[in-house]
Amino acid sequence: HAAMELGLRAMQRSAHNDALVKSVIDLIDENYVDEAWLPMLKERSNLAEATVSAILEFDGLRRYTKGHVIYHPAGWGEGTVEGFDGSTQETTVLFATGRRSEFPFDTLLDSFKTLDHDDLRAMKLQRMEQLQHEAATEPNALIRRAAILYRGTISSTQLKKELAGSVIETKKWPTWWKSAKTAATKDPWLKVEGTPTRPIFVLRKKPVSLVDEASTTLKHQNNLGERVAVLRDYLKRTADPEVKTQILELAATTVEKALDENQANPDAQ
Repeated sequence: HAAMELGLRAMQRSAHNDALVKSVIDLIDENYVDEAWLPMLKERSNLAEATVSAILEFDGLRRYTKGHVIYHPAGWGEGTVEGFDGSTQETTVLFATGRRSEFPFDTLLDSFKTLDHDDLRAMKLQRMEQLQHEAATEPNALIRRAAILYRGTISSTQLKKELAGSVIETKKWPTWWKSAKTAATKDPWLKVEGTPTRPIFVLRKKPVSLVDEASTTLKHQNNLGERVAVLRDYLKRTADPEVKTQILELAATTVEKALDENQANPDAQ
């Protein structure tokens, strides 16, 4: 199974050759030989053609089979695929609400979306313990997962909606929220905007440390007074002694540079 997954991921990255195509098709047959849905999915994806496009089409279709999590954006919400009836070609889905329903396979393809293994909604259904461990040890990572659901930008209100009462016990939210905000300011993948009481978390395309972010922000200030104000704001955003020291070192460098530049003609700065 691991070999099949590795082969499929390589193909998704456009890394493949004829030998890999043949190997992956053999592995598909080996892994799913006892599944009632295999003949239907092979026919729908034209897997007999032994092409990369056919394999990738099969890979997309198998995400609607047992063990995978799918999502209905118009009201049903997320649910886990429980089984497939080969005689009727109907799929059984157990929703997060507890409701269990059967759907024709074509209905799944038309009305439902598949969720990635690491999607927060899928993990709530299948790996809640991992999420709770992450909340306790790496709360910033949990914020990143939630932000993905909102196209990379999530408010504190939206974050609470996604996590409180499910991943985080409601009564423990204030304590967790305090530590999560601190952790987020040190996360190189998160940019914190908004206000201290109502922060907004933005996923970066590339990782940047808080000190690097402060250095970049300083370049957009017109005078020393504005730069000092910026540095004070960054000091307020972190409780980490090491990060505070780095920001203070940046402040010292900034002030020294300003003094040198103004030595010949000192001003109010």
